[in-house]
Amino acid sequence: MTDAKRFTLSSADGTSLQGRHWAAAAPRATLALVHGFGEHAGRYQPMADALTAAGVQVVAADLRGHGESDGKRGVVSGYDDFRADLAALLDRARDLHAGVDGPLVLFGHSMGGGIVLDYGVHSGVHSGAPGVDAVIASAPLVALADAPPKPLEAIMRGLAKIAPRLALAQPIDGTKISSLPEEQSAYEDDPLTHGKLGLRTAVGMVDTGASITRNAAQCTLPLLVYHSPGDQLTDYAASRAACEAAGGRFETFEGVEHEMHNDTGREDVYALILGFIDGLSGKDTA
Repeated sequence: MTDAKRFTLSSADGTSLQGRHWAAAAPRATLALVHGFGEHAGRYQPMADALTAAGVQVVAADLRGHGESDGKRGVVSGYDDFRADLAALLDRARDLHAGVDGPLVLFGHSMGGGIVLDYGVHSGVHSGAPGVDAVIASAPLVALADAPPKPLEAIMRGLAKIAPRLALAQPIDGTKISSLPEEQSAYEDDPLTHGKLGLRTAVGMVDTGASITRNAAQCTLPLLVYHSPGDQLTDYAASRAACEAAGGRFETFEGVEHEMHNDTGREDVYALILGFIDGLSGKDTA
């Protein structure tokens, strides 16, 4: 196991973010990782072990309101907060990437997958972050598997204006995370995971997903998206449509749940990521 070096970042508004750097001997690439809703970067230790063993260093940070970072659980004033957190992470990733003769790749899972797709669609302009060489999105949140009815969405938007820091309990059943009982228990028993969804966070999820869908063709970065058609949390069809509109590579993983990297066939996920990174030689940075 590769132990992570811990560090602290300051987001644009001063919010303190806790990060991890998994080093690789003579790294040939850097992966900047954005976790999903309600979880944290520490849950990616097994992925980091596989990637660092293959020469890809990994850097990640807990988004505000998640893990060990500051902020009310699950609450943001708007998605620009997450974009600012991403910018801070990429600043650190760029520093760590200096001298590495290979690509800097942005990876995100679930909500994090939506955040990195948003970055790719807008070429990082509105995030204020330095460029990257490619984007990988795992089960990205382009749309929810069970989208709320329009009347409920309208109520949610109204409440978000009246009570911007209100968060609702939205616990995620471990059976929707993985088909493996040990991974289900690991998620549910982790004291740093949470099921608190801020109303403005929810609005940001919906609006950012809609923006990705409308503007996917604007993505100029090499893109890999992979998803399970049986995903119970994020919508497979919306993910695939956005990837195809962006001219990206889309891969399907059958018979697994939302966290494909924590399910049967995880070695195939790692191989897919490494193969994509290997194919990026000679790409220009956006």
